[in-house]
Amino acid sequence: MIVARNRGLSILVLSVLVLVLSCAAPATQPGLISRAELIPPPPPSSSQAELLPPSLPSSFYGTVRIDGENVPESTEITVGNGGVIYARTVSFLYEGISVYNINAPADRMDTPERDGGVQGEVLEFTVAGLHTDLTAIWRCGANEEVPLAGMHEARFFNLTKPLIFLPFVMRAP
Repeated sequence: MIVARNRGLSILVLSVLVLVLSCAAPATQPGLISRAELIPPPPPSSSQAELLPPSLPSSFYGTVRIDGENVPESTEITVGNGGVIYARTVSFLYEGISVYNINAPADRMDTPERDGGVQGEVLEFTVAGLHTDLTAIWRCGANEEVPLAGMHEARFFNLTKPLIFLPFVMRAP
């Protein structure tokens, strides 16, 4: 019985040894990959860029408050750079708090214009069409919390209160 157990162990050790040696064999044997083949290819040309899958977006989420108060539901929020909007969303209520989430796509290399972010780019947010002082960095596949809070009503329109304009007429002396 001890001989049979040792023989089974010997066969197992021999099988593992054959497997290890076959993986470590020189790359000159057919079917094996050489080290030169592991070097990444050069960047794709513009025609090849169409075949590549799109990069993951840079995602952001958080609260949206002005003067510590919730913004109305469906308040538009955008993210972009230099006046170019990469993505837009609207606020919604979650457990009584005004929140948002937005996915800023990667720039598509197959188009001449900028339509998304690039690694390390500073992104700007707008709330209800007005710029905020808050920024974030575009990172492929990131999901960061960016609370859009601390803004003051003086810089933003309060969308819950209507504005009333009254004409002012003066008499000439």
